[in-house]
Amino acid sequence: MSEFVYDINELAEELKTTPGAIRQHIFRKNFKAVPPPVKLGRRVVWMKDRVKVWLNERADNSTPTITPPAQPKPIQTASATAEQSAKRKRGRPRKAL
Repeated sequence: MSEFVYDINELAEELKTTPGAIRQHIFRKNFKAVPPPVKLGRRVVWMKDRVKVWLNERADNSTPTITPPAQPKPIQTASATAEQSAKRKRGRPRKAL
């Protein structure tokens, strides 16, 4: 479009999302997910320098989350599952008298 502004399609391409998702964030005023837009007449645009600043702020505020590898579940033997089923009562629970 221009060398100074993004339209909604260019912003969607830059943020790796869809124009519809950006429209929803604007409608809900969720400016944590998209940078605040600028209205030029009826058009909604984003200043390229403000988008870069917004992205840098988001990158600085984000903390990398390192998840530990999942522990494998222990394999249950036939006797362990039989014990569990014997302890559990089946059917509709009764009222306590």
